[in-house]
Amino acid sequence: MNRLERSYGLGFVSTFCLVTIPPHGSAGKPVEEQGVKTAMTNPVSLMRFLEIAQKGSMRKAAEFLNISQPALSQSLRELELEIGFQLFERTPRGLSITPEGRQLAVYAKVLSNDMALLKDAVIAIRERRDVALRIGASASVTTRPH
Repeated sequence: MNRLERSYGLGFVSTFCLVTIPPHGSAGKPVEEQGVKTAMTNPVSLMRFLEIAQKGSMRKAAEFLNISQPALSQSLRELELEIGFQLFERTPRGLSITPEGRQLAVYAKVLSNDMALLKDAVIAIRERRDVALRIGASASVTTRPH
């Protein structure tokens, strides 16, 4: 089990998240005319992407996650292929997050927080404590950015 699985309790997660990405400039158009791309995305891939974005370095993120840098690089490439856009620009000086990557990072952070809540709820249920599971979202998360 790597650090991500321990940190977020992802060892038991086998489901995927549904990510819907409207094309740039399609705000206000009916969904049928937006050319929306939907991808089924593994939450582990999103959490790995978030660590890269937060650390600003593939090497630092790989060290933190306790996985090899080539494995993390492959995970990022697969996520980018799956969702249909580039998350980072690769430069001789390292990685630079794209505007689309910044947008996705906001949603990945919400997912990360929700997974931490889920982990706490699972532990509480396992220990047979009474649990009130409350899930909420701010307006910025529930509405599409313009």
